[in-house]
Amino acid sequence: MRITGGEFKGRKLFAPKGVNTRPTSDAHREALYNILDNGMGHEYMNVLDLFSGSGALFVEALSRGANFICAFEKDKPALDCIKKNTQELHSLHEFDLLLLQEQKIEKWQSILIKKLPENFKGFDLVLCDPPYGKKLAERALKLLTNADGIISKDAVVYAELGDKEEIFELPGWECIKDRSKGGSRQLFYKTV
Repeated sequence: MRITGGEFKGRKLFAPKGVNTRPTSDAHREALYNILDNGMGHEYMNVLDLFSGSGALFVEALSRGANFICAFEKDKPALDCIKKNTQELHSLHEFDLLLLQEQKIEKWQSILIKKLPENFKGFDLVLCDPPYGKKLAERALKLLTNADGIISKDAVVYAELGDKEEIFELPGWECIKDRSKGGSRQLFYKTV
């Protein structure tokens, strides 16, 4: 795995061994950021990565200029990979990384409210790529998109599901793109 674009294009990424995570392929990440950067013209500085895995999705955002990342991941080997994947980047690019290991989705909102900087303007990109088939994206995003001050009004929310899973509604948000690619379904939401 390698970073597919931006300042650190071509740098190697590490992925945890085993079956607890499903690293996003280079081609898949490149397609995602082509949609965000070119198709939507979306700029993002503050990124929330839910079910972060190796951190590959948010590292792509760092390479493209993001400077504040908050990532939730519960798997210890995945957390070790995130640290490996960001360690060298810290010396090349100034950014803040808030890495959280809380397992209970229902606690994420209160943790964010406590941990985010006092003058925080909200996340402008939310990445949500959980294990397929468990409705985890729907649960997490419904809780977080309804919380004041966590996600900005101009944000893009990206959710990845298995290709057999149904689209879900987020109150106050509209699915503006629904795309199938390689056994997965990519959903992009914006506020109504």
